[in-house]
Amino acid sequence: MDIVAIMKGLFGMVVLPSILGVLVHQYEKPAVTKTISQALSPFSKIGLFVVVSINSSIVAPYLRELNAEFFSKAEIVYTGGMRNISAGTVLAISFFPPAVAVPVLFQQVLVALFGFLLNRFELRTPCCG
Repeated sequence: MDIVAIMKGLFGMVVLPSILGVLVHQYEKPAVTKTISQALSPFSKIGLFVVVSINSSIVAPYLRELNAEFFSKAEIVYTGGMRNISAGTVLAISFFPPAVAVPVLFQQVLVALFGFLLNRFELRTPCCG
């Protein structure tokens, strides 16, 4: 495993964009940051879709053989809290066998489902305060 390559990849994918975003947010006027955010939002959504699609196509053959062992691993990954799904998937596919990325992508589906269910049932019910 090439640790230096992993660190370089994370630095380019996560650290530099995060620092740039924090600096722009900190030192620019709110109107400028709002304009930048609105202008880049579509590209962000499209980019996320492309990354997830490419990564999903690589691990698709491993989804044909789902078993109890897979679901127990998926539960551990979900409760462990993988926060950056794109980085996790890219790292898994780049440095490990593609099957390692399956739980990471599975977690994304679970998070979307639970977010939908929470929004639909929990957040909209009036409080009896």
